[in-house]
Amino acid sequence: MGAVNDEQEESGFQKRQKKLKAKIAAVEEENLAPRSWELSGEVTAMDRQTNSMLEKHVDYDHGRRIAPLITLDKTERLEAMIIQRIKDKAFDDVERKDRDQDTARSYRVPLQEKISKKSLAEVYEEQYQQKNNLRAKYICVVLMFWFTVLNSLSNVFGYLQVRPEITIVNNMASLRKEEVGPMASTEEMLVAPEEVKRHEKGEIKGSDERGSTDRARERRKKKVHLDDFQNHRILNRQKRRELAERKVKNGKRRSLKAVNVKSTNFFKELQETAMEEVNLVFI
Repeated sequence: MGAVNDEQEESGFQKRQKKLKAKIAAVEEENLAPRSWELSGEVTAMDRQTNSMLEKHVDYDHGRRIAPLITLDKTERLEAMIIQRIKDKAFDDVERKDRDQDTARSYRVPLQEKISKKSLAEVYEEQYQQKNNLRAKYICVVLMFWFTVLNSLSNVFGYLQVRPEITIVNNMASLRKEEVGPMASTEEMLVAPEEVKRHEKGEIKGSDERGSTDRARERRKKKVHLDDFQNHRILNRQKRRELAERKVKNGKRRSLKAVNVKSTNFFKELQETAMEEVNLVFI
């Protein structure tokens, strides 16, 4: 017998198992392979291929309203609406608003607290003159208007005069709305820093930055301050000594050994002497 090279015919079950294994292997290779850009989360334009977004169907949300579709029917209806508004003269123009004055007006007639020194005849005369002045101004304005109209009929005059339109808005002063300075404040709080301590000239230096001249200057200042303090103490001692001698001479200060003194008088005199010494210290 010769060698049998003919392949054995596969059964239907073996064919199905072979196809299933091939499909499983393909799925495993796809899972092990790196993800494509559309499945890897946030991707920038550098991480994906050029124009690859156009090949995919992407769902996204709009952050604004969709623009309406412009059709022929819609355009005709809009033109008909505009023509009808023009015929009816129903325009929705913005109405001009006049600015109200900020000054608060009272509904009562303001009373004149100051007593007028003028007589009643003088008051009537002033009112009459004010009315005449207003009437004269009105006549001048009307005459100027008609003069410009008459001049416009001639070939010399070329244009009408422009009337200046000036509107004066009386705003309320800021001091009337609120007080600038604090209400509950003492004089010490309103004092400037320069009034509390005199500004020293030159740059402020630390202990490490000072040189020999700076240290000598500071030492001289301390000596002057110490001398003033000692002189002040010596003067206070001399004043207290002179005051005590005057009291002894005048008989106001008596020795406690010669006279029997009550406790109330003793403490009273002690309090007086203590107060006098305190006053001398602060003089």
